[in-house]
Amino acid sequence: AGCKSWKKTTTESREIEMERMKKLSEKSEKANFQYDWLQAKVSGKLESENQNLRFKGNLRLKKDSVIWISVSPGFGFEVARLMVTPDSLKMINRLKQTYFVEEYSAIKTLIGIDIPFEAFQEILIGNMPVIESYYSWQADTVDNLHVIKENPDYNSDKSYTKNIRQEFRVDPENYKLRKIRLEQLKPKHRMISLDYSDYQSKQNMIIPTIIEGEINDGSGSKIRLNYKKLNMSEKQHFPFSINPKYKKLNFKNLPR
Repeated sequence: AGCKSWKKTTTESREIEMERMKKLSEKSEKANFQYDWLQAKVSGKLESENQNLRFKGNLRLKKDSVIWISVSPGFGFEVARLMVTPDSLKMINRLKQTYFVEEYSAIKTLIGIDIPFEAFQEILIGNMPVIESYYSWQADTVDNLHVIKENPDYNSDKSYTKNIRQEFRVDPENYKLRKIRLEQLKPKHRMISLDYSDYQSKQNMIIPTIIEGEINDGSGSKIRLNYKKLNMSEKQHFPFSINPKYKKLNFKNLPR
């Protein structure tokens, strides 16, 4: 009887925790920045063991359809252009006069971690990605922030997180994301953390204008993005023409 009582109590406690996570996630998703089209000026800094690079750029989004990024070193000319869609990944390197056109799954090689398009577009602007099931998640509180994180033993063929453990930290006042941790478990352990700050109001919604990221895989890579001049009222265009003289890269041979 004691065993049955303990199992019942454990089940009830788990159900309560899952309901708590569901409500927290729903509040955070409700606080997400809503848009159909989005454009922003970007200034950034990339640091690693081998380089320290400052750049400027232009970010354009069409929700659930296109992520378009143009990068310049600050002298007015473009050095790279990236376009991501749910089924493709394209990039032009104007300095080296090269390009590649790949399926979206190549995103794992480009950024070092496997992430679906829908989640990728959300974390670019500090939105809470949709969590479809809370069964494998647990709730916590760290540094006065609400935390929703996956259990270490989670492994489901039905979820893109089969090889990735996620953690979201949410501000208890406005339910906006303050931090994301994405941990790749294999074949090579890699951790990506993103911190969001300097929230600003835009059309009665708030959006972070500073994103600081770090990749913990031995490379010591860090990135800082600062968004300015946000525009949601205009339809955006996503030009991507490739100079026929540019050399096509074999993406499989690029360093991982």
